[in-house]
Amino acid sequence: MSAEKEKHLIRPYGDRKDDGVIQLSFVLPVSVSEQAKEAAAAVAKKLGLSHVLVSAMEQAGEGYSFFVVYGRTHMQLDYDAIEVPVVLHRKHPYDELNDVIRRDLGRRIVVVGACIGTDSHTTGIDAIMNMKGFAATTASSAIRCSAPSTWGRRWSPRSWSSAPGRRAPTPSW
Repeated sequence: MSAEKEKHLIRPYGDRKDDGVIQLSFVLPVSVSEQAKEAAAAVAKKLGLSHVLVSAMEQAGEGYSFFVVYGRTHMQLDYDAIEVPVVLHRKHPYDELNDVIRRDLGRRIVVVGACIGTDSHTTGIDAIMNMKGFAATTASSAIRCSAPSTWGRRWSPRSWSSAPGRRAPTPSW
């Protein structure tokens, strides 16, 4: 006799637990109009939503409209039936990285990171790659088993694309 495991059923909700209300946002290639609003509602209904409400519509460019739509789904799922493989790997402290690289890879590694512009992503990548704020070291001096990038400096798209015939620097690996 096998005892069946009780299901852990869940569903999304907006205002009240298990009401099934979800929010979608999308763009349609039509100008803002009442017909466009109805088209957005039809999209949500074709996705299986009921009690559809188009809560926002605004121009997203010439001939394009952006929508925020709410609707109710009757979908529910068994949370315990979801299987996710777990990779078991011990996180190595920063001071052990050189030993791990030397032991497990047996060669130098090249770490390359890129982002254009000066927004927060660029700042974050720069901080990660240079280990700023970590024991006053830089990545190239602290991780002895890594080779510095062959590009030699930070490249701006404007610095290599503005002159005729110039191309982006090519890494030598």
